[in-house]
Amino acid sequence: MRLKKTYRFITLIALGILGHACTEPFPIVTKDFESVLVVEATLTDENIHHQVVLSRSYGLDGGAPKFESNAHVMIKDDSQNTYDFQETLPGTYVSTQPFAAQPGRTYQLIVNTAEGRSYSSTTEQLPQSVPIDNLYAEKETNADNVEGVEFFVDSQDPTGNSKYYRYTYEETYKIVAPYWSSQELLVVSDDPPELELVRRETEARYCYKTQVSSNIVLANTSGYVENKIARFPVRFIPRDDYMLRNRYSILVKQYTQSVAAHNYLKTLAEFSGSESPFTESQPGFIDGNITSDQDGDEKVVGFFEVSSLSTKRVFIDFRDIFEEGPYPKYPYDCQIDTLPSLERPSVYEAVKYENWIYVSSVPPPSTGYLMVYKPCGDCTFWADNQKPEFWVD
Repeated sequence: MRLKKTYRFITLIALGILGHACTEPFPIVTKDFESVLVVEATLTDENIHHQVVLSRSYGLDGGAPKFESNAHVMIKDDSQNTYDFQETLPGTYVSTQPFAAQPGRTYQLIVNTAEGRSYSSTTEQLPQSVPIDNLYAEKETNADNVEGVEFFVDSQDPTGNSKYYRYTYEETYKIVAPYWSSQELLVVSDDPPELELVRRETEARYCYKTQVSSNIVLANTSGYVENKIARFPVRFIPRDDYMLRNRYSILVKQYTQSVAAHNYLKTLAEFSGSESPFTESQPGFIDGNITSDQDGDEKVVGFFEVSSLSTKRVFIDFRDIFEEGPYPKYPYDCQIDTLPSLERPSVYEAVKYENWIYVSSVPPPSTGYLMVYKPCGDCTFWADNQKPEFWVD
């Protein structure tokens, strides 16, 4: 009932599918390399500012992605409504107004580059929406014999019209700095070096970090009597991962796909899942649904996908899943030092240049400060101190 494959970034994959199949040892030298347009575009029934990313493929022998700037991007429907996009970052185009794909309408992506080249997709229709019925977490041991928590999805389309799905997720976790202090040492003078112990004015004890999945998981119910997704795994986290220590939330997004979009991504997933992109089993160029209007032989990488979207969010605490055993460790080595010391005579230098922060003062009759590496006492070093609007403690 299910296919679970992943791929990273369409631009990266484009390198392999456009390069020559080879098993030669490194260094790689790309011969007769062809730079082609790479398009990343998904339109959903969510009323938002949608995004299209344009770039150029690059050779395997070095370089970096080159974004396609100054293009004119728009989506039009079969009622001749047009939705324009503007470039907000190099190669990233965002719709000038929020809109949502509507049932019964067909949509087409149109791209005109600064060099005068034009590209268009086939017309795509919104698949029937299928909600996520359940999203839940259970303690599991994976194929590598690692204990952790697995997040599962249940979903069902009783009409049998929708059979193809892909999943992405956004995960957010709470961070608690283990050596936070309500006071901090600030540099108030460089010449002469001078520090002042003051009350901390910004939140530095509790932070939140959000990560977006970089892989895409595919599932389908084609060929099965029941059009049902049951206990489908979308995310596994080892129990010693710090994300689970305090509080964790995952937002799973289920995209109902067309069979063409699903098969395109399935092929890319299978290719990127191979042990090496330099094997003799490379599939060659993978056709999407975007072509050049001037040259039918010109290669274009990408698929303009129109999908219905369903989302669900859950929160878990560590003890919800693991009743016993130690909590995950903080991701930084937090060793407290007494400063000044023979090894580091200058507290000023430690604060100014070495990212050390104040924990407490040394009790008399001794003098000095107990100091720790900054991320151990100030979570803003590596996360955001603004609580997300959706967060529930």
